[in-house]
Amino acid sequence: MQGLDTVSFNAAFAFAAGAAVLFLLCLPVKNRALMLAAEGFTLLYLIAMTVSLGVRTYISGHAPMANRYESLACFAWSLGFVYWYVRLRYAERRVGYFLMPLAVLVMYAASISPNEITPMYPALDTWMFETHVGSAFVGYGFFGASFAGAVLYLVDKGQAERTLEKLIVRTGYYGFALFTISMVIGGIWAYLAWGTYWLWKVKELWSFLIWIYYAGFLHALYVKKLRGRGVAWLSILGFAITMFTYLGVGILMKSTHQL
Repeated sequence: MQGLDTVSFNAAFAFAAGAAVLFLLCLPVKNRALMLAAEGFTLLYLIAMTVSLGVRTYISGHAPMANRYESLACFAWSLGFVYWYVRLRYAERRVGYFLMPLAVLVMYAASISPNEITPMYPALDTWMFETHVGSAFVGYGFFGASFAGAVLYLVDKGQAERTLEKLIVRTGYYGFALFTISMVIGGIWAYLAWGTYWLWKVKELWSFLIWIYYAGFLHALYVKKLRGRGVAWLSILGFAITMFTYLGVGILMKSTHQL
């Protein structure tokens, strides 16, 4: 069964790379057949990643969130999931121009990380931890979609400025809502595990910064001067802060959080 986990992951990596190349080719070419092929590869990528994570869950007996490899794999899955949510909900394919190359980078980082199945630390082996981490990952995915919409607004908006602005805002809102759920459940779980809602660790402080930033981002929409390009740049900055918190803090600074 563990072989299927690895095979599925490698297949997903190949599908992600194919999708990323096809999406990038669509930037200058605008070819319908290329876009359909890119979408097909993205769907195969999501299926293969779902199989890989599902098999790993079956083998380990817990959600795949116990180490860096599993964390990165879950984040990569969330990018594929959010692409298809945006594609079906808003009929916007072009977010794949940026989401799938990002997925390739995350998959590469996972591929060079140790992928041994490790036991879950007892304090983490609870549905609260799984919900806390899972909602954060999907929230990151929606922040990524907001970022992709922002870049599109700035460089490839065409005649759809209002549509892209709506996409930036809505996906930012979904990401904020999910991240809020993650923060609340994480605090309750921390209290039950360690007797305190807040540990004052660097990752927690940066996570709170993300929450404050996106709360401000959503309120900034009511400032007329910040609409349009201002909203796009705020979304890009927010995603940069999110990625630094997720990757940079875990790698460069001491943290109790698994990457």
